[in-house]
Amino acid sequence: MALVLANRVQETGTANTTVSFTLTGAVGGFQSFTAVGNTNTTFYAATDASGNWEVGLGTYSTTGPTLTRTTVYASSNSGSAVTFSGTCNVFVTYPSGRSVNLDASGNVSSLGTIASGTWNASTIPVAYGGTGVTVSSGASSVMLRDANQNVSINRLNQSSTTVTAAGTTTTLTAASTFSQILTGTGGQTFKLPDATTLTNTTTFEFNNNATGTLTIQDNALATVGTITSGGAAAIALLSNSTVAGTWDVHAYIPESVTWGTNALVLGSTVITGGTWNGGTIPTGYGGTGLTTFTAANNALYSTSGSALAAGTLPVLAGGTGVTTSTGSGANVLATSPTLVTPVLGTPSSGTLTSCTGLPLTTGVTGTLPVANGGTGVTTSTGSGANVLATSPTLVTPVLGTPSSGTLTSCTGLPLTTGVTGTLPTANGGTGNINGTVATLTTARAIYGNNFDGSAALTQIIASTYGGTGNGFTKFSGPTTTERTFTLPDVTATILTSNAAVTVAQGGTGQTTYTDGQILIGNTTGNTLAKTTLTAGTAISVTNGAGAITLTNTGVTSNVAGTGISVSGATGAVTITNSGVTSNVAGTGISVSGATGAVTVTNSGVTSAVAGTGVTVSGATGAVTFSIGQAVATSSNVQFNSLGVGTAGSATAGEIRATNNITAYYSDARLKTKVGSIVDPLGKVRQIETMIYHANETAVELGYDASVIEVGVSAQSVQAVQPEAVAPAPIDDKYLTVRYERLVPLLLESVKALEDRIIELEAKLKG
Repeated sequence: MALVLANRVQETGTANTTVSFTLTGAVGGFQSFTAVGNTNTTFYAATDASGNWEVGLGTYSTTGPTLTRTTVYASSNSGSAVTFSGTCNVFVTYPSGRSVNLDASGNVSSLGTIASGTWNASTIPVAYGGTGVTVSSGASSVMLRDANQNVSINRLNQSSTTVTAAGTTTTLTAASTFSQILTGTGGQTFKLPDATTLTNTTTFEFNNNATGTLTIQDNALATVGTITSGGAAAIALLSNSTVAGTWDVHAYIPESVTWGTNALVLGSTVITGGTWNGGTIPTGYGGTGLTTFTAANNALYSTSGSALAAGTLPVLAGGTGVTTSTGSGANVLATSPTLVTPVLGTPSSGTLTSCTGLPLTTGVTGTLPVANGGTGVTTSTGSGANVLATSPTLVTPVLGTPSSGTLTSCTGLPLTTGVTGTLPTANGGTGNINGTVATLTTARAIYGNNFDGSAALTQIIASTYGGTGNGFTKFSGPTTTERTFTLPDVTATILTSNAAVTVAQGGTGQTTYTDGQILIGNTTGNTLAKTTLTAGTAISVTNGAGAITLTNTGVTSNVAGTGISVSGATGAVTITNSGVTSNVAGTGISVSGATGAVTVTNSGVTSAVAGTGVTVSGATGAVTFSIGQAVATSSNVQFNSLGVGTAGSATAGEIRATNNITAYYSDARLKTKVGSIVDPLGKVRQIETMIYHANETAVELGYDASVIEVGVSAQSVQAVQPEAVAPAPIDDKYLTVRYERLVPLLLESVKALEDRIIELEAKLKG
């Protein structure tokens, strides 16, 4: 509702008690109140032949039409509403009590509340108590500054946004809040705004209260920084010259870290990088004083009370000083303070009568193992005692002394290496894991001398292949005793890439196909066979869970029952049925219950009879038809052009008919009259007529700008006869004129002109 003061508006009317005026037509030379506009307000004055008068604020309505006496400012009834009699003259006025004037000093009278307007055609400057802007928030908001451009405030609270971690990406914009808080379980990525939309020094703060990692990316998806759980950081824009921008990240100190005058307390913080005073951390501060090691398997040992070295552990530190042993059966002689590695000779004569204690079955644990240059022991039992090498540990036996005879063999000595990996063929195995055919037979031995639990046999032989279905388990404790295990008779075929997987094993039994073949099940032998659909045969797909596409081309003759049927599809359905030269009843296309988009193309049909149409029912998605057949009466169809009793013109949007087009029924017995058209001539006078052609906007909607048209303005018709205007079907934000509804207005105008002619003729005769 708006206040409208239109020029030269005056009508006759009758008063409805003290509530409103019913307007009966414009006075000659004046406009009707339609110039004010439906539901708008205006200042009015009313008089009658008895000298009664009234000035007030009224609300105009096209219904009646009426002018409601909303507020009475002054009247011949002491300022109250007047009870008029007979015909009144009602006109738009400008009450002096509502006007703005200059007094004798040139000052403006009191304005009250100013609802709109501008200062000297501009904004009110600061010097006159204004701000120099038209809005007080958003991009154009202002804040007063002192002479040094400084701003003083009591408090500035930055807004924050809380995001729940979901492992996704949160995209920020120039309008995003300063503080971004991540909560919940997991991590999240934050993508920074387009830097060209920001000013340099724009800052965002990130606080990671989630359990995962918070990742910050620039607008080009490059990682700017990461914040672990419990951390926080501020990121500032250094350069906004590109979309990605240049950002500077500074992490905040965790809450468990505190600063003192001479101390930094890290709490539970884990240091993952950096250097100590620009160098190594000395032993006095818990470091090693070292940055490199000469080789793998070096050990750290002290060379003094304040220094560490890295290398092979010396004897004094419980080591051997060496890292290798020269062969099976070799030992390490103790010649303090270092150990040397000789090669033992083989006795050529004599008899081994005693070998007590060979070999010990348990080793000493807790000291440096042989693989790291140690001995596995901390003491040597005496001069001449030795340590036998039985990898990966050393045990310390006590050698017996042969009394006589010749040493001819020593096959019972411990093996120096265990069997790992696959079983070699020399020991009854295959030497590999994967092969085309592997056969395991009874009494194949798996042996070794050190099954200490570090390796396990986990292959399970299924009962189908003669096994127990149970896998081997780890052997507890180190041992140097040879172990033998017997497997059942097993013959297992391992498929190669060239062997087809049978249906019974979850395969297809096929290795090659040709284009367009499908697999069909066969209960005989439970096999799958290959087949190809040929043109002219019925195609039926039921309850398809995905997108379904059927193409039935080149069919020269169809018979009843060979149509295409799709039902219950939950995905998109596309059917192309082209090249059909003859159809008979029952060969149509039927789609029912589809929840996705349905597209049916039934082209090239040169002959069709009853029952061969296209039917779609229950579709919840878009349905598109391209057909050469009849359309059902309940169908919603779009055509380029339409011909009724004649061919379509091929001009977009044109309808041609060889007989009358009946749009509405006009029988008086079907209508209830509620009023007549008032002031038809005044309304016709306000309707804008024009000769025109389509403008650029209309051309974009499909109209031809080269055609000169004649018509009226829908807006001018809407102001006087809104029933004759409707939203345009091509785009409902535009209006169209229903020209057939202007005919009653034109008829009433002719009647009004005839009345005036009769009146003038009477005056001339008088």
